[in-house]
Amino acid sequence: MGQEKEALLECYINFIEQKLSFPLSYKGDFSDYLFSYLDDYKQGVFELGGMSNEELDKLEGVIDGIKKAVEEYYQGQPAKAYSSIERGLRLITNEMNSHLESLNADKLYRLRTCEDGNSNEYSREEMFHIPFHLRTLVATQRYSIPGLPSIYLGSSAYVCWEELGRPNFSNLKISMYRKTSDLRIIDFGVPPSQIVDYGRNHDAIQHEGIDKMLKEINIYLIIWPLIAACSVKVREKKHTFKPEYILPQLVLQYVTTNEYDGIRYLSVNNSFQQTDYRLLHNYVFPAKTIVSNGHCTELKKCFQLTRGIPWSIYEIYKGTPSGLPPGETGLRVLRIGFEGSPLLRYGDTDFGRFERFLEDKVERDYIL
Repeated sequence: MGQEKEALLECYINFIEQKLSFPLSYKGDFSDYLFSYLDDYKQGVFELGGMSNEELDKLEGVIDGIKKAVEEYYQGQPAKAYSSIERGLRLITNEMNSHLESLNADKLYRLRTCEDGNSNEYSREEMFHIPFHLRTLVATQRYSIPGLPSIYLGSSAYVCWEELGRPNFSNLKISMYRKTSDLRIIDFGVPPSQIVDYGRNHDAIQHEGIDKMLKEINIYLIIWPLIAACSVKVREKKHTFKPEYILPQLVLQYVTTNEYDGIRYLSVNNSFQQTDYRLLHNYVFPAKTIVSNGHCTELKKCFQLTRGIPWSIYEIYKGTPSGLPPGETGLRVLRIGFEGSPLLRYGDTDFGRFERFLEDKVERDYIL
């Protein structure tokens, strides 16, 4: 029996390594591509033979919910589309909750750009979500419902820069956030490569046992269709309607109506072959209390943050002994790569050094 389970684990890992790519990209019609991908994926999981009938029913229900949601959205029925994805999500409530991240990131970052390149800092209010009286500025994005203010943060200043399309450094204002309460995060931030490493970790097999590992991988395989459907690269960036945003926006809507605070997800704008994925996490926290002016009173209680410090101010300090605090911790020991160049330790880049500058030199406080 033990050898059979070891063989199943190896089949799982080979399947994930060969079939689960991130992010997804395509040519042709979005729905044709996504539906074909999901059908092939379902068939592959069924053939593995490692799930119970109940687990297979959940997987099928999630995939059906995704496909129906896209079909109904295409037919101009957004309410029906939401109902379809909601049914799929409710089928896997236990799996979602076992896969929750109680936000444990010590530091998160937000970037804003200033087109005139001035060196004035932004206030904490300006580095928070778009205020309600300016909600008309909230555009459609991957995890952005038009008109709904939300806070968008990154695990690193670098991933924020990538998400903004690599703006000129002279236009950047950067703020560091820290949570002040426990937050329930739906976790779409685990790449297939992490599951492969987990499944081939002999110490984990000895410590956790193969049964637990198979159960954890089954949970991931059930959730994967949602991660994949919410992680398709936009094909026509200049077009107004982007079908790749249908699923992530519906999932964000689900967050606003349930006991969740936000979503952790991976950037689709980076190279996972070079940069450690832990530097590439994004977070979205939609407003919880809606008023006519100002900011969400609930989100204001959840975070302390620094003012938005211009890159030019960091440039003044970085060449001085006091400008670069000593020591490396957390994500700054990880490796990052740019366009095929040699890998660097993240803490040695200007992004990592700016983060240290914010941590040591800039006061954090609440938005009052």
